[in-house]
Amino acid sequence: HTKDAGRGETPALGAGIGPIWTWCANDVGLCAPKIRRLVRLWASSQLRTAFCGRNRLDDAMSTTHELLPVFLPEITINWHITEACNYGCDYCYAKWSTSASSFRHTWPKVIDALAQLPGQRLELQPRPVIAERVRLNFSGGEPFIEKSLGAAISAAHDAGLSPSFISNGSLITDEFIHNYGSMIAMAGFSFDSFDELTRDKIGRRMRSKRGLDQNRLAEIFDLFRAVSPSTMLKVNTVVCQENVSEDMRQGLEQLAPRRWKMLRVIPDHGGKPVDDVSFSAFVDRHSNVKGAVVETNEDMARSYLMLNPDRKPFQRQGKNYKYGGDILNGALEAFRGTE
Repeated sequence: HTKDAGRGETPALGAGIGPIWTWCANDVGLCAPKIRRLVRLWASSQLRTAFCGRNRLDDAMSTTHELLPVFLPEITINWHITEACNYGCDYCYAKWSTSASSFRHTWPKVIDALAQLPGQRLELQPRPVIAERVRLNFSGGEPFIEKSLGAAISAAHDAGLSPSFISNGSLITDEFIHNYGSMIAMAGFSFDSFDELTRDKIGRRMRSKRGLDQNRLAEIFDLFRAVSPSTMLKVNTVVCQENVSEDMRQGLEQLAPRRWKMLRVIPDHGGKPVDDVSFSAFVDRHSNVKGAVVETNEDMARSYLMLNPDRKPFQRQGKNYKYGGDILNGALEAFRGTE
């Protein structure tokens, strides 16, 4: 509880501790023990969070033009661990023309690098960010193609990260859920239609057999709820020309995911565009579905940090991608400047 007497100018960080001590004692009115306590506590994110730029002490401990970070309880890093997939969705954007996935060789080092990020200042745009936790979301392609996914999830959990995944659900087994379900913060499943023919038209099937259907998805949900009630169950639906007229309410009520995300197809990557009127009608039709959220093309572009299979941060710019450096050469530097 400082008393701001409003006298003098706050010293710059580069001035050293002497001017800061003088300012705290003379202008703010703190005694020496309190100043020592503030200096010791300044290293903790809790004190910086408490001030959040609303106190002159924050100005005293930062340079004139330095942006104060935004403090977040959690930030999500979406790691596309492979480009390979057993489906053939025509709108898929997860294509980087990368070499064969190196996931099975590099995931221990990647997890070690990302485990250092909680509490660190990330120089993102437009503002720096400090996150208390990091949720590491394994995606693809199809992440369950990678045989070491379970081991990576276990290691991420042990390292203090919050593991999650997004999958088409066709390769997940009951054994996997029993072994790793309790470690998973969120289990997400891409499911675009409750109609089999519509799923086939979209490309949500394997070459030799059908893909995930509603009955199997319900079994997966039931098993997750039994093994790990705290795991958030989520469904992602890409709204495209093939399903934009569908009414999915009854099927979603039966599945009862905690979150259902409607994502508008990105036409730049092969999908056919959905016009504003049709998309709005789809959203309005499902507005009362419990847990429903909408993510537009603009939302998707800057919703979370993304890594490609080569471990490089990337963000979409029109039809192309902008890349950072390999996080194995320094995660903080690799994410620098990412929006």
